[in-house]
Amino acid sequence: VVVFVPLDERYATRGMFLNAFPILGSDFEVRTPPTSMLSAIRSPANVTTLQSWLTDNMQGADALVASAEMLLYGGLIASRCSNDTEPEVLARAQWLAGLQAVFPRVRMMLSTVVMRMPSYNSNFEDPWFWGIWGRDLFEYSFYQSRYVALHNESDKEQAATFRAKVPDSVVEHWLWRRTRNFNVTMQLLESHAAGAFSDFYITFDDSGTYGFNVQEAARLRAEAVALNVTATVPFYPGADEVGLAMLSRLAIAVEGRKVTARVVWRAGNATGLIPGYESQPIAQTVEDQLHACGVTPTNDSAADLVFMVNNFAVAPQEEASQQGTSAWADYSEFLGKAARTCSGQVVSFADVRYANGGDRSFVTYLLNGTAAAGPDACLAPGRFAYAGWNTDGNTLGTAISNGALLSLTRGSGASVESNKKFTLLRLLEDEVYQSSVRQQLVTFVSEAGGSPLDLAQDLHFYERFSQKLISFAGESYASVLQTPARLGKVFYPWNRTFEIGFDLVGSEAGSVLV
Repeated sequence: VVVFVPLDERYATRGMFLNAFPILGSDFEVRTPPTSMLSAIRSPANVTTLQSWLTDNMQGADALVASAEMLLYGGLIASRCSNDTEPEVLARAQWLAGLQAVFPRVRMMLSTVVMRMPSYNSNFEDPWFWGIWGRDLFEYSFYQSRYVALHNESDKEQAATFRAKVPDSVVEHWLWRRTRNFNVTMQLLESHAAGAFSDFYITFDDSGTYGFNVQEAARLRAEAVALNVTATVPFYPGADEVGLAMLSRLAIAVEGRKVTARVVWRAGNATGLIPGYESQPIAQTVEDQLHACGVTPTNDSAADLVFMVNNFAVAPQEEASQQGTSAWADYSEFLGKAARTCSGQVVSFADVRYANGGDRSFVTYLLNGTAAAGPDACLAPGRFAYAGWNTDGNTLGTAISNGALLSLTRGSGASVESNKKFTLLRLLEDEVYQSSVRQQLVTFVSEAGGSPLDLAQDLHFYERFSQKLISFAGESYASVLQTPARLGKVFYPWNRTFEIGFDLVGSEAGSVLV
C-alpha cells in the first residue's frame, strides 16, 4: 500500500503517477487525496486538512511518496507565493519528520523543489511582482551570482543596474521568501540525516547556469555531502516527474532486485550539451535521473533496460514548436540499435530532441516499427516505454521510471496492457498535443482575441476543439498499440494551453481524474 501526496493538482504531477501505477500489477495499492483536497491553481490546499487525511491513511500503509510543497505550503504555487511565516512552516516540517516515529514500518519518501527563477514577466505561477519585475529580478540574480562565482566587475555593475529597477520592498520580500524556503529545506535535510525519511529528493525547477537558485542548490548539495547522505538524496533537474522517480525506486526496493540500464544515444557526440531550462550537461542529468529512479547504469549488453535517448545534436536546444520534418536517416541507426541490441529486455525511449514536446518524425518511425513488430519483439505494443514532454529532466525521469516498472513486472500480461494505455497517454500529450495541436490552439485563441494563458471564458469549447484534433491521431495510435482504450475527455488543469489532461474510455481504460 502506497500513500501518495502529489506536488499539486495537475495531471502532470498527479494523474501521470496514478496512470503509471497499474503497471506494477494488482499487488500494489495506492491511496491519494481527492483533488478537492488539493491546491487549485493559486488557491492553496488546507494543510491542516491534509495532515489529518495523511494521519488516517498512513494506517496499514507500507510507503509514503509525498511532496513537501503540498504538505508544508499547500502546493507548488503556494510555496512560491505564500506569506506563511518561517516558524509556521518549520513547525509543519517538524510534524512531518515526526511521522516516522508514529509509523515506524512505513518507508517515508519525500521530495522538494528549489524555488525556480523564471526569466520572463509573468505572475501566473509566481508572486504578483513577477508580472512586473520578473525579468529584472532574474537578471539581477544571474549577474550577482555570476559575480560571486567569477569576480568580474562588469557582472557586479550589471547586477546593480537591474537591482535598481525594482523597489526595495519587492526585493526584500522576494529574498525573505527564498530564505524561508531554503531554511525549511535545510531542516528537512537534517531530519533526513537523523532518520526521518528513507529518501529525500531535491529537484531544480526551470534552473539556469547562474542565479540565487543555483547558489542555494550548491549549498544544499554541500550539506548533503557533509551529512554523508548523498546516496539517499537524489539531486537533479526536474520536478513534475519526481513522483514517478520515487515510485520506481520504491518498487525496485520492494522487489528486492537490481534493475540495470544501458544508455544508447542518438547523437553520441552531443552528450555534453546543456538542455534548455537546465544548468548541466544532459549526460549528467541522465546519470542523476537513473540514480533517482533506483536504476544502476551499466555497459553490459544484458542490461534489464535499454535506455534510448533521442537527444539534440546542436545547441541551443530547439522548442518542439520549431521543428520541421526529419529524414529517416536521422533515426535509422538509432532505431536499428534498439532492434539489434534488445533481447527480451525493455526498451525505453526518452525523446528530448526538442524541449516542450515530442519529435514528430521520430514518433512516426517508432510507431512504424511497432506496427511491423512481432508479439515478443522489443518494439511490440506495450513492451516499450516512451516520453517526450516539457524539460529534458521531466522526460528522462518519466521514461526511466516507466521502463523500470515494466522491467520489474517481466512483461506480464496485465502490466503490458496497462503500459499500452500509459504509452498512449504519453504519445497523445507529448507528440500529438504539445508538438502540434497546442500550436493550432494557441493560434486559434490568439486570432479570436483571447489569451493562451486564460482559456476560462470558453473553456469547454477549447477542450472540445483540442479533443477533436487529438482524436484523429489517437485512433491511429491506439490501433498500433493494440489497445481498446480511446480518448474520451480533454481538460486543462490550469485553464491555459500549456498543461493538459486526458481521460481514456474503453475496456475500463479511464485515467484517474478525481
